[in-house]
Parts: sequence; structure tokens; C-alpha cells
Amino acid sequence: MQSFDFILFGATGDLAMRKIFPSLYQAYADGFLPHIGKVIATGRSLLNVDEFKDKMSHKSKIHIKNCDDKKWEEFTHNIDYLSINLNETKDFELLKEKINSESKNIVIYFSVSPEFFIKACKNLASVGLNDERVKIILEKPLGMDLKSCQAINNEIAQYYNEKQIYRIDHYLGKESIQNLLILRRFNPIFTSLWKKIILIMLKLAFLKL
Repeated sequence: MQSFDFILFGATGDLAMRKIFPSLYQAYADGFLPHIGKVIATGRSLLNVDEFKDKMSHKSKIHIKNCDDKKWEEFTHNIDYLSINLNETKDFELLKEKINSESKNIVIYFSVSPEFFIKACKNLASVGLNDERVKIILEKPLGMDLKSCQAINNEIAQYYNEKQIYRIDHYLGKESIQNLLILRRFNPIFTSLWKKIILIMLKLAFLKL
């Protein structure tokens, strides 16, 4: 794998601590990430690098099964932290300074509310972080409804082409969603009714209490 920089917006959030950093660590431990790879964690919290790594040790490491302390130390050695306001263009100048100018791959992961997607993309583009080296990953939800989703996609298209944009929804991996396929196949009622000539839309609602 070529050298790369991985930039994470929302690095102090729950999703990053419980899912993203453990996944990155596992990829590193399994040899899928090059040793020269750099992770630039960003968040609104005013922390220095050591304080952020201490936070990771308490809130992220606990979600890794059979974590090797030596591998964890190696992995976190490649992590830097920058306090950033996604609405402030000047903060993106500081972000650009932290990126390896020779990096051939830059992955920017948006683990933040969709209300920040457009402004952050505009600010990234303003400092040149939208060239062909850059890929952006948009974490769900992509807006609140169809209209807001279309608005986000249309605005982001001004700064990145479609080949640079990845949209993911980790809810699609939840058992309740995966089980829909089994339910349709083996339940006689749904097997007969859930067909494209009958079913117009399937809407699911998850309530977080």
C-alpha cells in the first residue's frame, strides 16, 4: 500500500472511539496499514496530542479484543491531534500543514453531523485539499430527508467529483437490517408481497432513547 494520510473529523466522538479507532488499530495490527501511514485526528475539544492519546486509551482501547500493548503503542505513535472548528477556514490551513506533502493518498472521514458536511468540504477545497489524491467518506446520516440529502450531494459535487466520494451507513450492517433478507426469504407472507411490482418503498425507523 502507498503512503497515505487519514484525517478524521469528529475524532473525540463516540463513533470514533468505539468503532473507527478500534478498526484502524486492527487493520494496523493485521499488517494492512503501512508503518509510514499517518492518522490526523481532529475535534472541537481543546486537547494536546498526549491528552488525546490518553483519552483513546480510556475510551477506545477497551473496545479492542486481545489488544497487544506493543502494537497499540506503535499504532498511536502515528496519530496526531488538531483542535479544529469545521466552520473556520483558517483552521484548515493548519490542517494542511500537518499533511505529508508527498502523500499520494489522503482519506478524509466525516464522523460528524451532516450540517457540517458542506462547509467542511468548501473549506477543504479552499486550501487545495480536493485534488485527485483526496477521497472523502461521509458517515450517515446524509441529511435528514430526501431534500436535505440532495442538497448536500449537490453542494459537495462543486468541490469533489463522484469518484472521490464514499457514502457509508453502518446501520446497514446491523442485525435487524441484515435479517430482513432472511425474513423475506423464509416468511411466506413477505415472500409473496415483497416484490418490486408491489413494494414501492420500505421505510425503517430507529429510535435512539
